[in-house]
Amino acid sequence: MRPWLGFHGQFVEAGLQDLFRFPLVQGFLIEAVEPASPAEKAGLHGGDLELTVAGRNFLIGGDILTRMNGVQLSSPEKLIEAFKSVTVGSVITLTVFRQGKYLDFKYALPERPLLPGDVPGEQLALPVKTKAR
Repeated sequence: MRPWLGFHGQFVEAGLQDLFRFPLVQGFLIEAVEPASPAEKAGLHGGDLELTVAGRNFLIGGDILTRMNGVQLSSPEKLIEAFKSVTVGSVITLTVFRQGKYLDFKYALPERPLLPGDVPGEQLALPVKTKAR
């Protein structure tokens, strides 16, 4: 059983802070919050602005996770350590940086449901918009 955190993103290294030239702290950049997830219900925010820097794609504007269950997320290794500590049914405590302020969140972790893309060969079918002629 895997716990459902409800968000995706990537670690922000110190060097990227200089490149972005706006308030940014070191930590885990939350790029997407899954619909109906515990993270969405708790009020976490994902990004809304696509940006490519040095060949890496980012979805910026979301929360930056700086602390998880008491672990300061100062490196990718610390992030892995923090993720390994969570289990289904446990309560997670998070500190995020949002628009110049630190905010605290706390929520219980349910079991992660099967999501589109989890099963090889399965894809999410979305309606295709076509232009009227």
